[in-house]
Amino acid sequence: MIDFTVLTNCFLHFTSSTFPCNGPEIGDEDKTVTTLSDTTLVFEDNDDQETMTWTRSGGTAGDIMGTWTTDLGGGMVLTAVFDSTGELLVTGNVVSCPE
Repeated sequence: MIDFTVLTNCFLHFTSSTFPCNGPEIGDEDKTVTTLSDTTLVFEDNDDQETMTWTRSGGTAGDIMGTWTTDLGGGMVLTAVFDSTGELLVTGNVVSCPE
């Protein structure tokens, strides 16, 4: 279990992305976890201060492993799965891209 109640800064390393727009950039992203409860995960991007809130039906506070979703509006929903090996898979339904 990764204890984010103690470790609040994290680096996500993305190796590939097939999102047509607004997907993660390849490489490291520096995030601060401001909330990690049994049902809510909140990341703050340390570069642009943008906040993303993710939810799950249940889990253990302080344990990021599991399946999380976030609704970006307009029918765009992302799902993130953190597994026990430390890998992260993000999938989503991208309805439109900003021009």
